[in-house]
Amino acid sequence: MPEKNDETNDSAQTQWSRILGRDYDYLVRRFWGPVHRYLSGKLSSKDEAEELTQDVFLAFVERDLLARARPEEGSFRRFVFHVAHRFLIDRYRQAGTRKRGAGRKVSLDALATEIAAAGPTPDEAFDREWYVSLFRTARRAVRSYYERLGRTEGYAVFRLFFFGDERPGRLSHDEIARRLSLTPDQVRNLVRRSKLVFLDALELAVAEYAPSEEEKKSELADLARHLAGGGLPADLSSGLLTRLPEP
Repeated sequence: MPEKNDETNDSAQTQWSRILGRDYDYLVRRFWGPVHRYLSGKLSSKDEAEELTQDVFLAFVERDLLARARPEEGSFRRFVFHVAHRFLIDRYRQAGTRKRGAGRKVSLDALATEIAAAGPTPDEAFDREWYVSLFRTARRAVRSYYERLGRTEGYAVFRLFFFGDERPGRLSHDEIARRLSLTPDQVRNLVRRSKLVFLDALELAVAEYAPSEEEKKSELADLARHLAGGGLPADLSSGLLTRLPEP
């Protein structure tokens, strides 16, 4: 199944109303990609990761796991991670008992206990996939913004300045201007504007699952810290995060 990501402009309150209202289409669009990439990094084959990802989301529907999510108990992202992690543990156990035919289901009681006992920071591998997903969502927002304006050179400037090309190092304003037949001042203005669009989209995406301003700031600081520590791909330039809280 292809990666699905939600590009909605809904608020955190709207996200929780969707979750508590059993909006499974939203659940899949928003969380399929990070969960699938997380499981792909833990399992030996793509087919197995695809199958287990499907099992995770099928369990949300068939076993009504959304009924166990509560805004006051932390972010929904954390809840999704622990469901996926619990299924991963169960897959490992099944591999060890398959010869004896001892298949088993994930225990909902064990899942609830694990979520309650876990610390506030999810597994680093899931964090990485989640933050990559946020970056991709924000980057698509920049592209959509300039497409609506009919100014595709805006996204081209954003991509070249912050993400570069095949060559190492960041391109200068003059280099980008020559490549796109713009003036250096036009490039500088587009760099500033596109960065603001990107940051607004990134903060909005975080606000969807961080219900309070304090939680949003904490999540954005974690994102900046993750990037500064090399937790994200090299092409995700740290220059994009200068408006975010200090890591």
